Formats: sequence, structure tokens, C-alpha cells
Amino acid sequence: MAPTYSYSFDPSTSSKDAVRFLCQDTDVTTPGAARLADEEINWVLSQQQNIFLAAAQCADEIAAYWARITNVWIGPLKIERAQMVDYYQKIAEKLRQTASRWSNGSPVFFPADQQQYQNTNHGQGGPQHIFKVGQDDFPGYSEFWPPADLPPLTSYP
Repeated sequence: MAPTYSYSFDPSTSSKDAVRFLCQDTDVTTPGAARLADEEINWVLSQQQNIFLAAAQCADEIAAYWARITNVWIGPLKIERAQMVDYYQKIAEKLRQTASRWSNGSPVFFPADQQQYQNTNHGQGGPQHIFKVGQDDFPGYSEFWPPADLPPLTSYP
């Protein structure tokens, strides 16, 4: 099946168009200009918690594409592909920052490698929230302290 590339120029019409808009992959009319097929974007949307994280992952994929392309010399003119890598990596970073602001103030942990990624969120993959609402509601109390096998720190007669 041939990949499809579409964009309505209205990001509010679909999540796919919103992701295309956010990661700047909107030129679907020029053959070969769009880096991600609709099917790839839809798959990323099914794997991520929100549109901003999906767009960040897509921007990372586009950056990875440009990282594989070598620099080109045309006479005295040098076309550096590394500029495109930096551009898309910065887009991905900003999208992750936006995603963390939309996650109800909970810091988001991004796993370091693919194995760790698959082991997060009860095997579902993706970022995990490492803090919970109300964790500091009762100062001086912890679910983990004191451990059951330790005697009390002080004793009173």
C-alpha cells in the first residue's frame, strides 16, 4: 500500500493535521517534501499521551532522517544538513516543554533507552509521571518511613 500525505491547512480539524503543523511537516503538495506519511503520524498518535508529545516524537524522527543525509558541496557552496537536525531537535524540545505544561504540573520522565521506554507505565511505554498529587499533604509522614524492621528512633520512659 502506498503511503498517503495529506494536510488540510487547518490543524483544528484533526490530530494528524495538528501534529503536522506542530512539527512543521506541512508541505504535502511538493513530492518528497513531507517527511512523515499519514499512517506514521497516526501510529505515533496512538502511542503518545497527547498531541504535543506525538509532535515531539515526529520532530525527532524528522531530525533522524536529516542526520542520515550527508552534507553536499556544489562548487564553493556547501549545504549542511546538520542545520536541519538542530532545527528539528529544537522543535522537539519545545514541544516536550509544552507537553509538560499541559500535564497538570506533574514533571514528566523521559526514559533513556528503548528497553526502559517499554518498561514504563505498566508496560505501555511512553513518558511516566514521577510525582503524584498530594504527595506532600502530610509533612513528616511517608509511606516508606520508618521501615517496619527498624526500632523507634527514640524511646520515652
